[in-house]
Parts: sequence; C-alpha cells; structure tokens
Amino acid sequence: MGCQPVAGTFAKATLSALIREAAGRRAQKAERAKKATQAREHLLDFIEYTKADYVVDPFHHTVCAIFEQFLADVLADKRPRVILSAPPQHGKSQIVSRSFPTWAQGKHPLLRFVCASYAATWADSLSSDRLRIINGDSFREVFPDYQLAKKRAEYLENQRGGFMLAAGVDCGITGRSSDIGIIDDPIKGYKEAVSEATRESIYNWYRTDFYSRLQKGAGVIVMMTRWHEADLIGRLLDEMKNGGEEWQVYNFPAVAETNDADRKIGDPLAPGRFDTRSLEAIKKVQGTYAWNALYQGRPAPAEGLMLKRDYWRYYGEGELPEFDLIVVSLDAAFKSTADSDHVALHVWGFIGPRGYLLARTCERMGYTATKEATKHMARKWHAHGLLIEDKANGSAVIEELTRSLGGEVAVIPIEPAGGKIARA
Repeated sequence: MGCQPVAGTFAKATLSALIREAAGRRAQKAERAKKATQAREHLLDFIEYTKADYVVDPFHHTVCAIFEQFLADVLADKRPRVILSAPPQHGKSQIVSRSFPTWAQGKHPLLRFVCASYAATWADSLSSDRLRIINGDSFREVFPDYQLAKKRAEYLENQRGGFMLAAGVDCGITGRSSDIGIIDDPIKGYKEAVSEATRESIYNWYRTDFYSRLQKGAGVIVMMTRWHEADLIGRLLDEMKNGGEEWQVYNFPAVAETNDADRKIGDPLAPGRFDTRSLEAIKKVQGTYAWNALYQGRPAPAEGLMLKRDYWRYYGEGELPEFDLIVVSLDAAFKSTADSDHVALHVWGFIGPRGYLLARTCERMGYTATKEATKHMARKWHAHGLLIEDKANGSAVIEELTRSLGGEVAVIPIEPAGGKIARA
C-alpha cells in the first residue's frame, strides 16, 4: 500500500506526457495543413513544401512572383511573354521547368504545357523530375484530387486531360497545342553558342515548331543563361525593337550593377548559393567576355571588349577642330526586309591619328535609299573620301556613286581582311 502514491504519481505523469505528445502531433498536423494551403496558393511555398532542401534567396521570391502573375495573365487570355536571364546554378530550372508546371497544373488541371530545353534527353530528364514531384507525398497533400492518367518519359497527362510535354529544340513538336510554352536553356554550351548555324537552327525551331503549337491566349516563358548577343533572347529582343512581339524582360546579374530595393552595387544575386568570394573566383576563371555573358546577362561587357569604353572621349557643340581629312564609310546590306542586316553609314573627321565620329546612320535600307543617304552624307560633310565595303549592295553603290558624284568625292572600294575582331 505504501507504493500506491508513487505509482499514482507516475501514472499521472505518463498520462500528462501522452496528452502533451498528442497535442504536439495535432499542432504539427495543423501547421503542415496550413503550409499545404499556402503551397496551393503560392509557387515559392510549393517549392519549399515539396523540396525541403531548396535554398531560397530574395531572387527566388522575385522570380516566383513573376511566374504567379504570368499564370494569372494566361488564365485571363492576355498572351503574356516573359524573358528571364539568370546565371548558371542559381536554381532557375527548379522553378521554371520542375515546380512551376506541376504547381500550375495542380491548381488548374486543364492546362497544357510544352516544356522545351536544349536536347530531348535533358527535356525528358526534367519530365522525370516533374513525375517525381507528382508522385511525392507532399504533392498529394497539396493537391489530393490530382491524378495522372498517362505517363511516358516525355509526356504526362492527368485525369482531366491537361498535359506536360517535354521537347528538345533539336526535334519537332507535333499533334499538341499548348496553353503555356516554356523554353529553359535552349543552348547546351559554348560550342553551340558560338555556332551561327546552331543559333539560327534554334531560332527557326522557335518560330516554326514551337510557336505553331501555341493556342489563342497562350503564354511563353524563355528563361536562360545568356551566351551570345545573337542567342534566342538576343534575337527576340531585336525583333521587339523592330516592331515584333512585346516581352516583359528580366535580367538578374550575378553581381548587382545598380542599386535597387533588394541589392546594392556589388551584392551577389543568391548569397545562399554563391557569395561574393565565390563569384570573384568564378570571374577570374571565366574571363571578361564569358563572365559578362553567362553571369551578368550581357554578352558584350559594359566597358567594351576590344574597344573599351574609357578609350572614348566626347565633344560638345562648337568644340570641333579644323580637320585634316573627312571620310564617309558605308557597310551596305542586301535588302530592307525586317530580318535583314542594318546599313551602317558613318562620318569621321581626322586630325593626324585622332578620329572624331561626326554623324552616323544605322537602319535597314534597300539599294536606292542606301545610295541617296550616302550621297547626302558625303555632300553635307564635304567629305574627301567615301569608303564603301565592296560586297552586298556595296558593289552597285560604288559604281553608281563613282558616276554620279564625279570628282566631288573620291569613291574607294574596301575589302576588309579578317573578321570583326581582327579588324578591331
């Protein structure tokens, strides 16, 4: 009998512990249910819920907010177009190729996706990653009613008919229309980036195979690391400048070049992944051109590559000296269509070795307009010489201007040796 108070106390303590443990489990369950609700509503919450080890920086908050607005615009038939460039290994493919399509289709099962990358093998690998997300317990907690009806390496279709089709830029896309088209890193590496034929092939694939699959009101995301001025983003930006489709353009340099709400000049984009010291080491290995292209999103460096910005000086009105020599230079093009090269027409004044750029024209022009613009420029500036590149329309312009200008200006055919870098 003397042991009963001790046993009773022990029993009460055990009961209290069990009650606390049960309460803790209920609290954990309630907290997880709350996070699942947040994951249904917000992309970044979904990423953190389904991939616990994902390292989040302010950059990722911004990108996810952009994609949430993009989805809203697609649902409103606004045909959104988003270009987003960011450095390698900063978590962008997890957002755009793995999590965004699965999250968006969990919310809206009827959505149809075409998700493209540089090769079918890599696109299929990303498709497998999407399947792993969908098969995970966390996804089922967020979207318990979602079910897959068909699944292949390159194709996932849910019970409502929405699908996610994987495609490489090296193959066709047939028989499927999409509400959302995603292109994630269409260039594999340096070898492909410097190949004009490969860049042209990617651009033609975009215009034909990819673009022809877009439904009315469909949205497009192009997200990539920049490699070259004439990569897919470069071509789309050039089109936009010349009256083509309007794009929302976001570039996220690895190291901030301006002050904004999130970063000051010199701050890293994602310090949780690459701090300042790591980025400085990468820059030393990469070199100026590769660093500015891949990590800063500027295929041509701000300070210039061959002709650096600090080589140049500026003059004001009334500061022009008496020149020893004035020449007009012409680099002509074949035609004046929207996709032809620009005609470059410059006027230079020289005192000894020092040159002054006096005027310039850079626009698409046909033969007649090129000839008249050159004649006007030469007469306006009382040029001593007219240097014309002897190719494309240049040969015809040389013959015509030699005849029409007579002895006013010396017309000199030029055949440059080497490429642009050699000439610089």
